[in-house]
Amino acid sequence: MRARARWWDQRRELDTFQGRADGLNSGDAYTLSGCPDQHHVLTVTHPGRGRRLAVLVYVPAADEIVELGLHPDRLLAIERPHTPEAGMPTLP
Repeated sequence: MRARARWWDQRRELDTFQGRADGLNSGDAYTLSGCPDQHHVLTVTHPGRGRRLAVLVYVPAADEIVELGLHPDRLLAIERPHTPEAGMPTLP
């Protein structure tokens, strides 16, 4: 997972937009207001309505993989690649 996330800094064709946490996909990167670190999304679990999302992310600044709970309506600055890029490692 770290190898895949570390590759994301090399991505070239990205869409950057404001979106809600419930729109996150594996492969996205996002930032939260008030947090200087970028988070690279490894997996997202969409629980039942009204519950927090369980998001497994890689935080490059700390070189950590952590699980976060996000409210589905939380606004985020999201970066999303247009298409998977050649050479990007796949998840096991």
